[in-house]
Amino acid sequence: MMLHDVAGPLCFAGDLVARAVELPKLEVNDIVVLEEAGGNTLSMATSHCSRRRPPVYGYTRDVGSGALEIEAISRGTTIEQALAVWTD
Repeated sequence: MMLHDVAGPLCFAGDLVARAVELPKLEVNDIVVLEEAGGNTLSMATSHCSRRRPPVYGYTRDVGSGALEIEAISRGTTIEQALAVWTD
């Protein structure tokens, strides 16, 4: 276990989710799941620097077995959709 700052890809203070969180050592392309990201996270997304909206997943947990069922709620945007901001 080691300490990590969990942040988004942009360089402003509001993009910091948590500071000094103890997690397993993370590698490039690892996925960190946030159970509660807040109500404004997606609504405040921006196309600044041609950023794409991320896919959004929801999950339910079976009370008896504890198994997770993961479902895509939104696919996010493609790079073509993100770049269309500059060409349309």
